[in-house]
Amino acid sequence: MQKIFTALLLSITFCFATQAQNYKITFSGTGESTTVDSIRILNITQETSILLVGPETLNLVQNITGISDLVTNEKFITVYPNPMTQNANLSFITMQSSEVVVRIVDLAGKLIAINKQTLKAGKSIYRISGIKSGTYLIEIQLPNKECSTKLISTNGSNGIPEIQLLTTNIVTNLKSATIEDLVEMQYNEGDNLLFIGYSGDNLIDSVEIVLTADANIEFNFEPPSVDIHSLLAQSYEDFKSYLEYSFLFDAAYSNKINFPNDMTWGDITHHTQNSTDSKLSALWSDAYKIIYSVNSVIANAELISNEAEKQLIIAQAKCIRAYLYYTLVFWFGDIPIDVEVISDNIFPWFSVNNLPRSAVNDVYTQIITDLEHSINYLPQNIAQSENIKLNKYFAAGIKARTLIIQQKWDELKDVTSQIINSGQYTLSENADNFLSYSPENIFGFDEVNNYAFKHYYDWLYVPAMRYTEILLMNIEANYQKGETATAMNLLNRLLIRRNLTPLSEISLNDIYDQWKTELKIEGSTFNYFKRFNKIQEELALYQAYKFLLPIPQLVIELNPYALQNPGY
Repeated sequence: MQKIFTALLLSITFCFATQAQNYKITFSGTGESTTVDSIRILNITQETSILLVGPETLNLVQNITGISDLVTNEKFITVYPNPMTQNANLSFITMQSSEVVVRIVDLAGKLIAINKQTLKAGKSIYRISGIKSGTYLIEIQLPNKECSTKLISTNGSNGIPEIQLLTTNIVTNLKSATIEDLVEMQYNEGDNLLFIGYSGDNLIDSVEIVLTADANIEFNFEPPSVDIHSLLAQSYEDFKSYLEYSFLFDAAYSNKINFPNDMTWGDITHHTQNSTDSKLSALWSDAYKIIYSVNSVIANAELISNEAEKQLIIAQAKCIRAYLYYTLVFWFGDIPIDVEVISDNIFPWFSVNNLPRSAVNDVYTQIITDLEHSINYLPQNIAQSENIKLNKYFAAGIKARTLIIQQKWDELKDVTSQIINSGQYTLSENADNFLSYSPENIFGFDEVNNYAFKHYYDWLYVPAMRYTEILLMNIEANYQKGETATAMNLLNRLLIRRNLTPLSEISLNDIYDQWKTELKIEGSTFNYFKRFNKIQEELALYQAYKFLLPIPQLVIELNPYALQNPGY
């Protein structure tokens, strides 16, 4: 079972320091587990945080004195647990910023795993995994010294050996320090602290306290209880709100909506955004919040004994996740892919469990994988009153949107033709009918209570996907495959509906013009601007790097593997 994220409600107490005082904090567990694997400490008053891994002691100090001489020897290297089974944590000290090589070798000297990178000064903590049973040496190579320690593994499986840096914590002068004294956190008397403890893969507890003396923080680890249906329902509600926001964002960046009374959209409409812009941060973080919510749904669905119910719940969650990854990869390019539940990171919707950014094509592969499951298990159509809110043709439509970006014309034609030939949808006589009873609505919902959306969209119903879009994608696929007669006949259906003259021949510009006519502000405008190479023509946007958004600054600060997009 995967780790379950529990929302933590914080009540912040403001106090004032009266005198300097240092405190030593230890940790223990009770309940389902007595082992504390890691602790995230948040100083709510100062808005700082630190991560402890394994049986470490935290020293809260008034003044962190800084780092003095280079001191590295074996007593400052710890491996826990040792012997290891699945994972072990390696800790050691670097007293100055330097390149460090960590190797694991067997007793014959064969290299098993290696990690080479530049570390900041401090106590670095690594996660070791995938090491099969045996006895090994961990070798640490610093600029002026090499040290080693023994590692024993009892892991019976054959995973991929890996050494991954988790965090680097500040340390102080080591000349008289013991291993317990190595982790420090700046603290003023009266600061409000939140300790979040983790044990195993699914146990979590939190303790909030203002300290007045040395203390042992005891975490009560109890198995989580998740109402999976309520969690899925809340994910769906959040998803609807995000869809409205993504419509607004696309309309702003494509200059389809003006915001004369809301200056917060100014940088987006003028394409002068930077990594600290709150609008693009929301586009990122709100998506990952929902992703982690549906990841929890998927993980907990494995506990459902009824196979049909389980697969149906997973199919809905994966459909939502696929749509969100589709949106993120379009706007940001390479992004982290996480199909697990939240780990022990602060603001995980920004840090994304400290995962590196995956290449665009890898994200598309994940999207298609999720959607294949959804298409197999979701029903063809649904009633609004049902707990099931998504259908297989919405999933197929998201797949089509992904395929058209990839220019996979054969697959795109097949997917869109299946929707067209299903007989479930027809064109509305009114080309701009956005009401819930429209015969071409594949998926949509009554407008939710989002003031910004209501202010700029005079809609009672939000059409997240319409039959018109499926026809346009099918037209484009046929044209690109050289089947221009079929493409023209379908395009003429759309022209005739609008009382326009049918075409006797067709060009790519004709298809583009119809995209502009049919889908003006439905969340896909900048997408077809980019696909048809019309961004400069439509927006006078000549800096190609702005065809992607910057990665939010908080992501860069919290995730050491997240690199900024070029140009920002």
